[in-house]
Amino acid sequence: SHELRTPLAVVKTELEAALRAGDAAAEARAALAAAIEECDRLGQLADDLLVIARSAEGGLPVRPEELAARPLLDGMRERFADRAARGGRMIRVGESDAVVRADPLRVRQALGNLVDNALRHGAGDILLSARAVDGGVALEVSDAGPGFAPDIADRAFERFARGDRARTRGGT
Repeated sequence: SHELRTPLAVVKTELEAALRAGDAAAEARAALAAAIEECDRLGQLADDLLVIARSAEGGLPVRPEELAARPLLDGMRERFADRAARGGRMIRVGESDAVVRADPLRVRQALGNLVDNALRHGAGDILLSARAVDGGVALEVSDAGPGFAPDIADRAFERFARGDRARTRGGT
């Protein structure tokens, strides 16, 4: 994971510079934007693999603290707003004054994975919300997509679980 980050950052920086130059045709600009997005996905995959390796070794640090849900969800909306707009979709955040006790890095990672999945596999607008549940807080990412196929529903949150349609795509 660490060894992948530097070359990915260099490639992304070069692609962004080429895109900013503005002298490319529309098709080339679209290709550059797509390549930048793929660099982001590869970076996220590298981060995810590092988390999996650390958690398997029992070395994944978790530092919970009190977090207001609304700013957390607003941050997710801002992070993915441009990508959603490129797909003709919008990310909305429901009203909430909930406070969640969580590790900021880990909860952002989990929410980011869910929003990424909603953008890749879902449909319609995406709603980010928080609500009190059984003495805790449920953070939800929902859209109008079909949801899990029956063949994956029971094992969707197991490590490396894949539905038949998704076997060729990357993910953790």
